[in-house]
Order: sequence, then structure tokens, then C-alpha cells
Amino acid sequence: MTNKLYKDIVLEVDIDAKKGSKNQGKETKATFYSYDINSGIVKMNIKKDGQPLMLPNGSEVLINVVKLGLPQQKLVFRGDVIDGTSGIVRWEIPEQLKGYKGQIRAGVFINLPNGQRLHGGYFKFNMGISEIDTNLEEFEEDYWQGWDEFQKESEAEWSDWKAIRDDTWKKQEEDYDEWKKGQEEKQNNFENDYAEHWDNWKTQQRNKQNEFEKNFDNWESTQEDKQSAFEKDFSDWEAKQKKAQEDFEDNTNNTVKSIDDVLDSTDKKVNDVSNKINNLDAYTKNEVDKKLDNKTSKKDFDNFTEHDFLELEPGFENYSKGNRSDLSSQLQYFRIGNLVKIFGTVKNTGTIKAGSQVVIATLPYRLSVRMVDIVRAEARDGETFRCRIYNFDNENLGNQIVMSDTRNSKGESIDFKQGKWLNVSLTAGIEVT
Repeated sequence: MTNKLYKDIVLEVDIDAKKGSKNQGKETKATFYSYDINSGIVKMNIKKDGQPLMLPNGSEVLINVVKLGLPQQKLVFRGDVIDGTSGIVRWEIPEQLKGYKGQIRAGVFINLPNGQRLHGGYFKFNMGISEIDTNLEEFEEDYWQGWDEFQKESEAEWSDWKAIRDDTWKKQEEDYDEWKKGQEEKQNNFENDYAEHWDNWKTQQRNKQNEFEKNFDNWESTQEDKQSAFEKDFSDWEAKQKKAQEDFEDNTNNTVKSIDDVLDSTDKKVNDVSNKINNLDAYTKNEVDKKLDNKTSKKDFDNFTEHDFLELEPGFENYSKGNRSDLSSQLQYFRIGNLVKIFGTVKNTGTIKAGSQVVIATLPYRLSVRMVDIVRAEARDGETFRCRIYNFDNENLGNQIVMSDTRNSKGESIDFKQGKWLNVSLTAGIEVT
């Protein structure tokens, strides 16, 4: 058995993601020809990260071949694993490439038996057609009969060729002149159109710039006017709120003082009557009772009037607290007969969500609310809320003072953040039970 001879190339296929484009086309400089039947071999040492890649039994190495000449074509072949331990693969140049002349790009793709796949990169080589395989005409059995005959035949062929050449050159020169003229016209038209478009574009840009600057000036002026108006409105509102707060505190203090004065006056009158009774030793008990029938006692007055502070629900506290002088602004009520005035300033200790309804305090249940009151109450920064007291027989909120519908100065529904100043002022009709 004779040993086979091969024209071969040996290359390394190194699978390494860090090399990137270096694996995308190794130039082997090798050329195989159409006459290399069963003798063209590519031997590949496949490595991964510089070490031989082990190819277990069942591994498959595919060679994807692309003819780079037009039209491009693709064929897929299998390489032979000759040493799986060292990752050595041999691929014999297939006969399908024998009739192609040009460059070949071959990609190496590996299918391992565990289902993994690896892209091994590319290498390039050339294919050529051996001259023996070309379709040249064979020699004819012809010869010249002397030099004169040869010279005449050659001159005739030269004349024919020269005439064809001259016609061809003339036609090419005419075609070139026509093409050149067309190109010059296109160039001139392009330059004219470009100049016109350029001028139009510059004009448009100048107009847009002018319009933008004008709009910006108008916007800046408007913003300054709005800022000035806002600052003036805020200053007026701040002064108004300060005055309202002072007036509220003054009115509350006056009301409490008036109540105290009435109580002191009543006590004085009762004491005076008591003293006078003690000094009327000459009158009998019946005579004294008769004189006092139409007099109002302090007990009757106490039953007619009532004053006390309200206990706040969790989530609220009095805005002012700690000193006795702060009592006038704490949440309280004053009853005169069947009317109750509820007033005071509180603050929320947590956020009150927009759209929620929150109980501030509860009027004592022995003062059964028969006539309710609903007001739009003030808060800090021009914000408002809806404040009301419910009937005693309301299923869920009997006798309770409730706030809801929190809004900003524009009338928009908002959350009330922690620590908001809340002014409560309600008047209710009650029945003492």
C-alpha cells in the first residue's frame, strides 16, 4: 500500500473572545488548484484560550465555505477529527471547489456532544484552475508557405484589427465626451441648487433665530411681571393672614374675658343677694321666699351657660399649648342655652390626604347636636378645608367635628402636610340631655 502525498497547510484555530476581530479572517496565503484531486488538505489545531480543545467522541466540526467572487455562494462540509485529545482536525479540499477561481473564506464551527456550540473563527485561501483544465483550443494543423504569405496574412489581420480598434476608440471617445458633458451639467446644476438651498436655509435660520429671541424676550418680560404680581399678592396675603390671626386671637380673648366678666358679675350679684338675705332678720322665711321668687339664682345661670375645652382626636393637637395665656386659642366650646359656639386653632401631626375625611374632636354626647353647621375654613398659605359638625343621631359620626376637601389657594385638591395651621369655627344648635 502506497502512502498518499498531500499539499497541505497547517493553521491554528484559537477560540478566544478577547481576540475579537483577529479571529475573523486569517490569511493563509495558500492556493489550491483544480488538478489537486484528493491531495489538498487543511490541517487545523483547534485551541481554546491557548490550550488544545478536547473534542470527545460525537464532536462535529463544520466548515462553512463562502466563495467571495460574485455571485457569492455558500457550502457546508464536515472536517475529520483525527486527534480528539489534542483538538486536531483535517479537512480535504472538496471537488465542489475545483472549478472555482478566486478567494475562499472558510468558517470553523464546532458542535460538542453535550449540546454546546462554539464559533472558531475564519481563515482564507485561494482556488485556481490548472492550465490543463482550461478550455483552450488545440493547435491546428497549419503552417506558412514562406515568409511572403505569412507577411501578407499578418498585415491583413493587423489592418482588420486596427480598423476595429480605431472604431472602438472613436466610439469610446464619443461616449466619454457625452458622459463628461452630462457630468459637467449635473455638477453645475448641483452647485446652483446647493447655493440656492444654502441661501434659503441661512435665511430660514436667521428668521427662526430672530423669532426665538423675540419670543424669549416676551416670555422673560411675562415671567418678570408674573413674579412681581406673585410677590405683591403673597405680601398682601401674608399681611392679611397675619391681621386675620391677630383679629381671631383678639376676638377669642375678648369672648373669654366677656364670659369671665359675666360669671364674676353673676357671682357678685348672688353674693350681694345672699348678704342682704342674711341681714334681713326681721323677715320671716315666707317673706324672704316671696321676695326672691323672681330672682335668678347662680345655679339657674350655671345650667344655662357652659364652657369647656375639647379633647382632640389622635393626629391633631392645639396649635398653641403649654402656657395658660395660650388657652384662648385652643379648641373649646361655649354654650348659652341651646346654642354652642365651637372655636380654636389646631394643627395636624401627620399628612391629611386629599379627598379624605378626618375627625378632629367630639362634642360631649350630653349636648346632642340638633342643628348642624358647615363652613369653608381657613388654613395656612391661603389653603382651605371643609369643616362641619354632624347630628347626634348620625350612624357613624354623631356629634363629631370633621374636616375634609382640602384645597390650595387655586381651588385644587391637595394633601395637607404635617403641622398645618387649621382655624375651626362652628355654631351648632343642641339639646342638653
